[in-house]
Amino acid sequence: QVTAMAESGLLRLIMPEGKDISGGRWNQAGWPSYTVGTNGSPDGDDLIKRALTGQYCDMVYTDVLSETDKDTFYEMEYLISGKESDRENLSQTASEMLAVRTGLNLIHILSDPQKREEARGLAALIAGSVGLAPLASVLAVFIMGVWSLGEGIMDLRILLQGGKIPILKSSEDWQLDLDGLLRLGEKADLPGGDLPQKGFSYQGYLKLLLLPMDSSQKYYRMMDMIQANLVRKQSDFLIQNMVYQVDIKSEVCGK
Repeated sequence: QVTAMAESGLLRLIMPEGKDISGGRWNQAGWPSYTVGTNGSPDGDDLIKRALTGQYCDMVYTDVLSETDKDTFYEMEYLISGKESDRENLSQTASEMLAVRTGLNLIHILSDPQKREEARGLAALIAGSVGLAPLASVLAVFIMGVWSLGEGIMDLRILLQGGKIPILKSSEDWQLDLDGLLRLGEKADLPGGDLPQKGFSYQGYLKLLLLPMDSSQKYYRMMDMIQANLVRKQSDFLIQNMVYQVDIKSEVCGK
């Protein structure tokens, strides 16, 4: 099932019905990150500055859930992935987000006695049926990992439909039962009712992915997006050609 999922592609499993993926490609000629490079991190880039930068990006740049008339508009995904096309940027960003959610889901399984026992029971059944009972504990860990991955796919589907997922889940937040692993390579239906609205949105997880990025790389990609948007209005605009100067002379008279 994992192999089938990998071969079919992650985006096929997580994109909402009727939601098309942008086919736009960036014209990266003359972009700051390509003409100058992104080596080295700015001084004084502490956690607060990183968090504020992420909030600025969320306010200014578009993402896959944005409604826009731009030809190429997965800007937040570009900041994270730096690829040439919207599809590549979305795919890479979704993979990174899935890795985060899989790890956090595994933490939940390991802290939930009932789920651990279910995984061990299935592992013992499989290992015993093929005469490899001593490997049951190893197989149980594998099952927990695959279960976490399957739940992560459900998480991304919820996020891309406008729902929210908490960083660390409780049993009430869990979506995928153990039998659902047999359908891991399929596009399983979400549970009925309203989408969950507790936790982080898709945009919140994008900011989470931006937080640990190399600062210099992030700032240069931000300049790439600034240039790309200004070029829509002024075709010959290049950030590398910008020259600015402020010369102020003042006379002040007061009591």
